[in-house]
Amino acid sequence: MALPLAWSLSCQGPDSRSFLISAVVTLGTGALLWKLAPRGEGNLTRREGLALVTGVWVLGSALGALPYVLAGTFGSCLDAYFEAMSGFTTTGATVLTSIESQPQGILLWRNFTQWLGGMGIVTLFVALGPILGVGAARLFEAEMPGPQPERLKASVRHTARVLWLLY
Repeated sequence: MALPLAWSLSCQGPDSRSFLISAVVTLGTGALLWKLAPRGEGNLTRREGLALVTGVWVLGSALGALPYVLAGTFGSCLDAYFEAMSGFTTTGATVLTSIESQPQGILLWRNFTQWLGGMGIVTLFVALGPILGVGAARLFEAEMPGPQPERLKASVRHTARVLWLLY
């Protein structure tokens, strides 16, 4: 949220405060989860991976909806949540009736969520999982539809890094 905040401040947009509050809430939530998360050996079971992926999508979209809610972009929190989830999943669906009339920061946030979703949030976790101490292979398996008999190879992490650099 730092990039849309900086852009909004430079454009003197009315949504600057929305991004500042959203960033503080998001950082606070992340710090709290980091503090409360149990420290383990870093290997997740399939069940834990599925639960983690589900939680990340639900909470991530809720936090992603905060700028929309605080800026008054939508009349309801559900519409803001839909827009954030739509961006992170790159579905292309929107409930905005007038995109052009939105403040610059909100437009950048909307585009940024779609950019991030377009590359794949899970790809980011696969590349950064070992740094964070998370079983990236389990997270990746939780995202894959249907059974996957083959195991992930170490080259997936390298491929993810290369794709992110190119993207």
